[in-house]
Amino acid sequence: MASGPLNPKAHFYRRPLPMKCISFCSPEGKAIFKEALDDGFMENYFALAAQFRTQDEPAFCALSTLVMVLNALEVDPGKVWKGPWRWYHENMLDCCVPIDIIAKSGLTFDQFSCLAICNTLTVNAVRVNDEASEEQFRKEVKRVSLIADEVIVASYSRQALGQTGSGHFSPIGGYHPGRDLVLIMDVARFKYPPHWVSLSLLFEAMKLIDQDTGKPRGYMRLLKSRTLPTILFRLNSFLCVTGFPSTRFIKFSNDWNLVLSTSVDSQVSSKVLEICISQLLKLLNTEKMKMIITLIDVIKMSSISDEHREAIQQTVVALEELPIFQTVKRCVPDKVTNDGESVEKTEPAIRLQDWHYISMLLLIWPYNKAKDSYGRTMEEMVKDQLEKSKSELLQNEVRLIQQQMISVLDYAVIYSHCPCQEKVSRLASQESLPQIAT
Repeated sequence: MASGPLNPKAHFYRRPLPMKCISFCSPEGKAIFKEALDDGFMENYFALAAQFRTQDEPAFCALSTLVMVLNALEVDPGKVWKGPWRWYHENMLDCCVPIDIIAKSGLTFDQFSCLAICNTLTVNAVRVNDEASEEQFRKEVKRVSLIADEVIVASYSRQALGQTGSGHFSPIGGYHPGRDLVLIMDVARFKYPPHWVSLSLLFEAMKLIDQDTGKPRGYMRLLKSRTLPTILFRLNSFLCVTGFPSTRFIKFSNDWNLVLSTSVDSQVSSKVLEICISQLLKLLNTEKMKMIITLIDVIKMSSISDEHREAIQQTVVALEELPIFQTVKRCVPDKVTNDGESVEKTEPAIRLQDWHYISMLLLIWPYNKAKDSYGRTMEEMVKDQLEKSKSELLQNEVRLIQQQMISVLDYAVIYSHCPCQEKVSRLASQESLPQIAT
């Protein structure tokens, strides 16, 4: 028996495109495509079209856009998706904000950038504020549309395009120079088909303020980095609980930076590392935070290739050879913190202890550079020891996670001075952060 029609107030089958947009599949849209192709401005379209996705969740536009870009640029995630295949999927992008939180709240401009960096893309991000140039944006779109190894992602307000909804992320799949149109490859294909819009209109749509951050949106130029992905360590996604920086983390970073900005007394100059470790432990215990976790806290070792396991072992060995690690080992009690999980390929297994996590935190922190401060001394010490280690795996690990930490800290500053602070405080009462076992 055939069922009756669905209640139109509760269900939708797509939305009609507003007059400001030209459907890619319409006769006019096809003619625009052909002209742009003949002019050579659709070179980055084909790689994106081969990976065109429909977002799995209503708030997954950023994740699905990033998955499209990562697979279009042929970035190897270094970990298994399903079966024997290493391939990007939305549920693998969990290094900056928890997936279940993204499903409810989506991502901000900064969080998208953090995720892209976390997955080894080089990111050139531009907020479209009063200082941003439409002509510069046009130049970037033209240049990227002529090549196949870069992608521009726009973060914009749908309302400016006459569409329903608010913030959205989409990759730009091409440019028509004669009519000054860009191709929006909208991953919400259940709502709108891919469409052409005026570049000037899109630029205005990126100017509108994101109510969650109090800042305008913008665009990012993404390209494949020559660096490897992180091998083992990653930031705990709970640094941005429910899409907002943890208030505990904000307090920790403020207190820790206060310690690091202190001038070093000549009488204790030889004890800077020991003093910093002591202060760090006090702050971590006070805020009950574990800021660095590992890949094996998220997925099982059975999902990791033999080559990856070997790289993990090499990274851990290089870390343990650093003088910083040896000092941490003397100062911190011996406790395993990853719930008994071992980084193992063959016996004996490598077991990660607080020494490893605290040492990595000391290595990746963006230190205060004030002259004669603890922060300046620590920065110089870290730089010297990493250069002497000659481990490219460890150096790459530190560099990538430090970039992520900088993004998180910048994001924390935004919310510390944001009108949504009341919302942050309310969400903070719901936080449940893992405690470091010291």
